[in-house]
Amino acid sequence: RTHHRSETLGGLLGALPRAARQMMALADRSVGTVAQARQGAQRAAQALLMAQCGDWVAMIEGGVAGGEAVEALTGHLEAFRALRAGQGESGGGAAPSGPFSAVDLEAFASW
Repeated sequence: RTHHRSETLGGLLGALPRAARQMMALADRSVGTVAQARQGAQRAAQALLMAQCGDWVAMIEGGVAGGEAVEALTGHLEAFRALRAGQGESGGGAAPSGPFSAVDLEAFASW
């Protein structure tokens, strides 16, 4: 069981930097577009920041709410992937809301 947990954690930890690189590419394509076109990218950025901001890894490694932490981290990464692929909730033209709703895509764009 411990071996499976470290494989899961290793896969999740590898997914975070890949997702960050993918977000940079998405931001590069989205910066400078009209607000409505940026909303999917902003929602993807929100999901990625939610995956990165929690103490998910520490909780998993420490065995504290490990299952819930894996589920939360996986859920945020899945939401990021769906939004990046254009398959996530579009919000019907509504601006992103909630944590990180004011994210500036230029912060993710490559220099």
